[in-house]
Amino acid sequence: GHPPPQQQPYGHPPPAQANYGQPLPQQPPQQPLQQHAYGQPPPAMPPSNPYGAGAANGGGMYGNQNAPPNRGMGASAGGGGGFARSGGPVHRQQDDAQTLPIMGLNPYLNRWCIRARVTQKGEKRTYHNARGEGVVFSFTVCDESGDIRVTAFNEVAQRFYDQLAEGCVVLLRNGQIKAANQKFNTASSPHEITAGFSTELTLVTDPSVASQVPKMSYNFVTISDLAGREADTKADVIAVLTSVGDVVHFTSKAGREMVKRVANIADDSGYGIELTLWNDAAPNFAGQPGDVVAMKSARLTEWNGRSLATQFDGSGVALHPDEPRAAQLKVWADNGGAASVVNLSTGGSGGGGGAVPSGRRTTAEIQAGDFSDKDTAVVSELVATVLNFSRGREPFYTACPQCKKKVIGDDAQSWRCEACSWEGDQCVRRYVARFSAADQDGSMWLDSFDDCTPQILGGRSADELSQLKDADQNAYDAVFAEAVFQRLALVVRSRVEEWQGEARVKHTVVSVRNLDYAQESRALLDAIRQHQ
Repeated sequence: GHPPPQQQPYGHPPPAQANYGQPLPQQPPQQPLQQHAYGQPPPAMPPSNPYGAGAANGGGMYGNQNAPPNRGMGASAGGGGGFARSGGPVHRQQDDAQTLPIMGLNPYLNRWCIRARVTQKGEKRTYHNARGEGVVFSFTVCDESGDIRVTAFNEVAQRFYDQLAEGCVVLLRNGQIKAANQKFNTASSPHEITAGFSTELTLVTDPSVASQVPKMSYNFVTISDLAGREADTKADVIAVLTSVGDVVHFTSKAGREMVKRVANIADDSGYGIELTLWNDAAPNFAGQPGDVVAMKSARLTEWNGRSLATQFDGSGVALHPDEPRAAQLKVWADNGGAASVVNLSTGGSGGGGGAVPSGRRTTAEIQAGDFSDKDTAVVSELVATVLNFSRGREPFYTACPQCKKKVIGDDAQSWRCEACSWEGDQCVRRYVARFSAADQDGSMWLDSFDDCTPQILGGRSADELSQLKDADQNAYDAVFAEAVFQRLALVVRSRVEEWQGEARVKHTVVSVRNLDYAQESRALLDAIRQHQ
């Protein structure tokens, strides 16, 4: 029954609605819109934030002070606020931010915040593509749930690079989350972050807050667990150093100058493995036998049967890590535990196939095994007694100090390696011994090389045994006499090899340890219970 209200100009509130049957209230006179002269700036507008105002009440979307508080992960307690899209960082209260765990990140999150410690900072490098030249660098951050890799390009890379240092704790907000490229990414998270212009990076300066973030996030596995894993997988490993080799410089097939150092590690699972330290980790590594070392995302390879390799940039290696597991391993090693382990790596014994024992067998069972597949080695554990050594030839050969191949020459003149062209006055001796071992089912001949023979011959190296032979033949013979009748736990690799056109099975010792009679007794009791 009332006429429709007059239309109001844009920017003015609509008139109040009247109840049906009541007269309309008196309307105030309309004010014309304020115009500004051509070429002059418009009047100043109140500031607004398209992602939430920074008012003390938490802020609403699009600057609406009456809207409900912003509940996104970017809001900080008492300060709300969204993420600015400017090129520079936005500073805010950092220690009271609502954060997600790293392993909780996924590509469907638009706004998020993590508090994490920088564990690795890569070098800033220049790249070229069809769109021109740019700058890129990556860094890895971790919290108690895991770690994730972050990559920044161009202006963002320039801005973040000088702010970051390894060990600092940061708040990281916003960025593109996508599936990680496992070929180049060693972090534990299945995702990775690409930082953009909306990404905020704020250093956490409160020591009480920063101390709550772990220095490194590990998910340790034992060395025995590596036996059943596929090659080219990554694992976090903590173990005791049993040996540390020298730094080796060489040129790769691609012409790159490379540096490496080979060490051996073991843990209380009763297994050991070879570890290769690459590039910066090789010359800077100060570990000694008996020290505890932790590796982050070490790569499992099929080199020498089974071996571990650090990251090629040299990161991820921690000596004397501040971990509870380190203290346990140190006690185990100090009590002699590392002296009797099964080595998953074949070392210098040659051939392929992992030295992972498939079960304990007798000499008769080993020799009667199925060797129809010439490309596959059969690895067994054997407990046997040393009977005698083959004395038809010397149990060692003259070897190149660099490539370990056989050299020609003599001590009077010089030695030369035809494999790598090395020449020098002094070579090294390496074991290539052969001995027979017996158990309750029979006996068999075994070959033993430089990584295992010293443990059988009282810890003497091949160089020491060669010098002893030249000095005192009787003392030399006594070394072999003392070695017989030892009862040892051996890991034997058996495979078919061609020799002068004839196929024969060669049995090679790849690991030696003294018997732990308490452990042997428990194993026998378990075997008895299984047959009851």
